[in-house]
Amino acid sequence: MKKYMFLFLSIIYLNFLYALPINFSQNSINFGNIEINTIQNYDIYLKNVFHLEQEISISKFLSEISLSDSLLIIPPQDSVLLNISFIGKTNILFESVIIFNNQFNHNPLYMPVTASCYLPLNRYSTTYNLYDNELKNELYSLINNHTSLGYDSAREFMYGTLDNVDGFVQCVYTGVWVNEDDIPGGTIMNCEHTWPQSMGAEGTAKSDLYHLYPTDSNSNSVRGNLPFGIVTGNPDWQQGGSKRGTNSQGFVVFEPRDEHKGSTARSMIYFAIRYNNPSAPFFNNQESLLKNWNNEFPVSENELTRNNGIAGVQGKRNPFIDHPEFANRIYSISTNAQTPINLDLKYPSNILFETGELCHIPLFNSGNSDITIQDIQSDPIVEIEDFPEVIQQNQIGYIELMIFPQTHLYNSPLNISTNYGNITINLYTNFTSNQDTVTTPIFNFSVYPNPVLDSYQINISNFSKKNSDTSLSIYNIKGQLIERIDSIKVDKSNNLHFPINQTSGVYFFKLSNCNQQVIKKVLYLK
Repeated sequence: MKKYMFLFLSIIYLNFLYALPINFSQNSINFGNIEINTIQNYDIYLKNVFHLEQEISISKFLSEISLSDSLLIIPPQDSVLLNISFIGKTNILFESVIIFNNQFNHNPLYMPVTASCYLPLNRYSTTYNLYDNELKNELYSLINNHTSLGYDSAREFMYGTLDNVDGFVQCVYTGVWVNEDDIPGGTIMNCEHTWPQSMGAEGTAKSDLYHLYPTDSNSNSVRGNLPFGIVTGNPDWQQGGSKRGTNSQGFVVFEPRDEHKGSTARSMIYFAIRYNNPSAPFFNNQESLLKNWNNEFPVSENELTRNNGIAGVQGKRNPFIDHPEFANRIYSISTNAQTPINLDLKYPSNILFETGELCHIPLFNSGNSDITIQDIQSDPIVEIEDFPEVIQQNQIGYIELMIFPQTHLYNSPLNISTNYGNITINLYTNFTSNQDTVTTPIFNFSVYPNPVLDSYQINISNFSKKNSDTSLSIYNIKGQLIERIDSIKVDKSNNLHFPINQTSGVYFFKLSNCNQQVIKKVLYLK
C-alpha cells in the first residue's frame, strides 16, 4: 500500500546502510510561532560516523533562512556546530527543507524546517497564511466603510494638519514647499488625486485621504489622469525628479520622483482593493510596475506618520503601509486570477548504495501544488517497497527500495513519472567505498525454507576460511536489529529458530565474515 508522506520523519539508519553517515543532534527544526522581523536561532551538531573525512555541503531554499556555513569539513568521529537562523517578513506558515550532502553521494538528508510568523499588535491576525483572492477579500473587509470627512473637510485636514510642517506644505511631485496661508483657496497648491477622479475617484473615494496629496497646481495639471510609468524617452516636462514622457512601449506616462514612488504605489494598490478597481484597465496596466515600486521604495517615517494621522480621522488604516509585503501575496490585484500552478520537485540526482540496503530516497515538493507519482521503473534487481502517490506542497515524500546487485560496481537509473514530469535518479553501488582495498566476496549462503515458518536452516557455500568467525544478523523492514547469532557453523547446516514475538513480513539476513557481508531477503510467515 502506498503511503502519504509526513513532515517530521524519524531517520533510521541500518548498520549496513549507506545513508548519509552523519549523526544529527536533531532531525527537524521548528522555530515555533514568532513575530515577523524577529531573528530566531537554532544550533545543531553534526557528528561524522564515517571512517573518512567528510565534506558536508548544505543548501536551503527559503531566503528567510541563513546558515553559518554552507560547507563543513568534519574529520572522522568528530563533531561540528551549525547555526541556522530564521527571520520572517510576513505572517504565513513557512515550510521547507535544508539538504545535507557529502562528497561520496551517500543518500542525502532532507531536514524539515517550519516556522509560523505573526504580526505585531494583532492588527491583521485574520490575514494569517492567506493569499490571492482570500487575502484580497479579507483586506477589503478591514478597510471598507471608513469614516468619510467629505472633500472640503478632507482637504482642510490635509493642508492644515496632516501634511503641515510648521506652516508649510510640500508638493509631493516637485519637493517645493509652500506657505499654508496660500492654500487651499489659493492658486499655487492643488489636491492631487493619485487615482484620478476621471478614472473612478468619485463619491466617497474622492475624499479618501489615502490617495490625496498636496501638489503644486502646475505638476498637478501636467500629470492630469496619466498612468504612472517609467519615462524612457526625452521628457517633455520634468521638475524635482518627477517627469512626463513616453515609456518603453511609446505610451505617455507620468513618473513621480523617487521620494514619492513608494507612496504612489501603496496608494494605488489600496484604492484598487478598496473601490474594486474602477475604470479597468487603468490600474491593470500599471500593477506590475506599482508592485515593483512598493518593493523597491520602503515605507518612510513620514508615510507611517501619515497613515496614523489618516486612521485617526477615517477610522481605518492602509494595510499596505503597515505591511507592504501583503501586495506580494496577491498574484493579481486587478483581476481574480490566482497564482499559477508551479510544480517544483527537489531530489538527489545520484545516490550511492550498498547491496541489500533499505533506503528512503527523499523528494521535496517545493512548488505550490500537489505532485503525484504515477509510475516508477527500475532494473529488476531494484525492488520498490513503497512510494507516496501524492506529495503535498512543502512536504517530503520518500521512495523506499532495496537493491541487490550481483557485481562490485553497478549503475542503474530509477525512472520516476510524475505530473511534474519525468525525473531520473541514478543508483550506483561500490562495495569498496568504505574499504581500503577491493575484496571479492568469499562465500554465499542460503535460507531454507523461504518463506520461513518457525525453524530454518542456514547453509554456507563457497567458503574457504572455516575457522573464521561468522555471524548472522536479522533486521526488520525498518532496519532495526532484532537478533544477532555469533559462531555460525560454516561446514554444515545451521538449524535455527526465528525470533519469537515478531510479526509476519519481510526481514533481512546479513551474514558477516572477515569484513565481508552477504544479505538475503527473507519472508517470515507466523
